[in-house]
Amino acid sequence: MLELIVPAVILTGFNNPSFEQSVLATDVWVYNARDWQVSGDAGVWAPNEIAYISREYDRNNVGFVQTGWAMPQGTLSTWIKLDDATTYRFGYLSATRLDNPLLFDSYNFNIYDTNNALVYGQTRYINDRGVWAQQYHTFATSGTNASLYRDYRVEFLVNNTGQLNIDMVTVTEVIPSPGTIVLGMGALALIRRKRYGVHGF
Repeated sequence: MLELIVPAVILTGFNNPSFEQSVLATDVWVYNARDWQVSGDAGVWAPNEIAYISREYDRNNVGFVQTGWAMPQGTLSTWIKLDDATTYRFGYLSATRLDNPLLFDSYNFNIYDTNNALVYGQTRYINDRGVWAQQYHTFATSGTNASLYRDYRVEFLVNNTGQLNIDMVTVTEVIPSPGTIVLGMGALALIRRKRYGVHGF
């Protein structure tokens, strides 16, 4: 018998999860994001030196979602394929800027199906300005056949005036069984590797 330690499986479900479409000059922003849908006041920004207390974001760029200036409310969203009857954990880094005069206290992380019906939505509140925080959301897909997949749209938006910065967006399949599974050698042949991708890829 073989004792197999089974952690959560890290999936590569997002294209451009860190908004590194191109290296922007410091404090330059663009109202687009490769492989993301941008609406209103949102896009990609290269942070300046005074925006955060510490640099914990990945590489050069971050995504931003903003409300309160002259443009419409901003949203960032992207499509992902998820298996039916499976639990997932979405993760990302979030922060607000020390140098932004517009304050806000909350934002939403939403998931929609292909009919644009909201299947998951959660409001998160901001406590410390200028501090990056790791965020997680757990979402269970519907259906009964885990070998089938559906398309879902993941969205970030700010609820009131202010700017949210996000980076390093990931998705992890949650293994519901205990961390240690004892398998016979024959059972190992049943383990298969799934492939995941963003809608259209």
